[in-house]
Amino acid sequence: MKNYLDLLTRDLMEIVMNYVADLYERDIRRIENKLDRVKSKIDGLEINYFAYLDYYNILYKNCFYTINNYLYSNFRYSHVILIKDYNMYYDNNANTTGKDYISRPLNNPILLDILICCNDAITVTGDYYHNFLEGFEYIDDNELRDKYNIMYKNPKYIYFRLDMKA
Repeated sequence: MKNYLDLLTRDLMEIVMNYVADLYERDIRRIENKLDRVKSKIDGLEINYFAYLDYYNILYKNCFYTINNYLYSNFRYSHVILIKDYNMYYDNNANTTGKDYISRPLNNPILLDILICCNDAITVTGDYYHNFLEGFEYIDDNELRDKYNIMYKNPKYIYFRLDMKA
């Protein structure tokens, strides 16, 4: 039985092997980039399990949360936008540079994505005092228009206010 590789000259074999090596190197770089993104996403994440209470205490940079679920489980709504109000009385920045936080649209977020948005909300509003995520409050169309000046609400997304406590 004749092998097709025997028909290739040494030069052609080297070209083929270099091409395959380049493909592997490109795949390795792509995987390294993905791992770097995951590493930067979970940098600052600390999880403690309390067996006697059967829940996890999760700290993501500035935001606390307790959960008895898996951190990487999906949020109950598939398309959300999160909002946190700015309150000048809780702004820890000396020059009161905070503002209302409105997240980017989240599609099929996991709970870690929600915590990342909570941390961003704390940073944007300057309110480091209210750093425990208690829950969410639905925001209706009238409030979006009157309070946040959002005239067009994408019907695909549900808007929630982050309920954060001290």
